[in-house]
Amino acid sequence: MRRTFTIFALLTVLAGCGSATTPTAMPTNVPTVDVAQPGAAGLAGSSWNVLQINGQPIKGTQALPLTFELDGRASGHSGCNGYSGEANVAGEQLTIGPVMSTKMACAENELQQQETTLFQALEKVTSYTITGDKLSLLDASGTVVVELVQQA
Repeated sequence: MRRTFTIFALLTVLAGCGSATTPTAMPTNVPTVDVAQPGAAGLAGSSWNVLQINGQPIKGTQALPLTFELDGRASGHSGCNGYSGEANVAGEQLTIGPVMSTKMACAENELQQQETTLFQALEKVTSYTITGDKLSLLDASGTVVVELVQQA
């Protein structure tokens, strides 16, 4: 009898520990992109891989993705850390930043330097061009600071 009571009490306590969750409503204020705005539809929701930074091919074997989210952010991976920043598009004008990232150490010093160079280049971007499957991010002087290829 005592054993049955102990088991019953234990099951009651365990059942009480479970928490019932109620589904939450989906937000109704989902961000939208004005597709009539030149260039906006070309970047919003698109994903790219970095080919070059300041004219130098990327180092390492890992792809460096960059995605322009529908919520107005750019996010990616530098080979060492994930990063994101605000992306403002107006026609062919583009600004990214400030860039914030996780703080994992890079396995190689060369990759750490590449990450620093990438973040600095992204924050210098003032405009962009898309030619075929290539995206060029340009600084104020019109110099390509980051070149990317669209992900398949």
